[in-house]
Amino acid sequence: MEKNVLNTDLSGKVAVVTGASGTLCSIFAKALARAGAKVALLGRNMEKLKELANAIEAEGGVAKGYTCNVMNKANCLQVAEEVMADLGPCDILVNGAGGNNSRANTDKEFFEMADLDDDTVTFFDLDESGVEAVRQQMPDEDDLYDLAELYKVFGDSTRIKILYVLFGAELCVYDIARLLGMTQSAVSHQLRILKNNKLVKFRREGKTVFYGLDDDHVRSILKLGMEHLGD
Repeated sequence: MEKNVLNTDLSGKVAVVTGASGTLCSIFAKALARAGAKVALLGRNMEKLKELANAIEAEGGVAKGYTCNVMNKANCLQVAEEVMADLGPCDILVNGAGGNNSRANTDKEFFEMADLDDDTVTFFDLDESGVEAVRQQMPDEDDLYDLAELYKVFGDSTRIKILYVLFGAELCVYDIARLLGMTQSAVSHQLRILKNNKLVKFRREGKTVFYGLDDDHVRSILKLGMEHLGD
């Protein structure tokens, strides 16, 4: 088993992690298991929960996945009974499920029993419509896939250099190659990728082909990226 980064012994404790199928909470779950806790993995994606449980068990830990929609009270109560029967009463609760909508978030990062007696919005008060609003705002899977593929194009520094060279003027392959110290064939290869992703366009003037940025969206992406790096 990997190092116990929590530097404490949680042997005999039961930890419940909601949103455990996500990236951050899966790391939290592993850390709790490495500290000795038995971990209940709650989330909507049982396939990912099983993979995480298997990974934890492969390190010698104890974990079990439970399909749970934390916005459904009846579902939570049912899963609570299952966790109690399988692992025992909950000692540690990590509320990792949530959203970026005000109706799907708590007022405080940490829950205290006293919060139940005042107007503090806790995990137990979350509005399911808030999570549903976030879900409805999400683009469909095909659009998200296309967006991810587009950003992969920006993952190559050579292509970024070409885009910046074209930021202010149209240029032919020869001029781009000369400015960047590249071969014309290498430039042509990268330009094909950029053209296929609608980042550059071209026009012919006699026998010469000139390339330029496809539209102002490309300029905005580059500007915003540099501004982000400068923050």
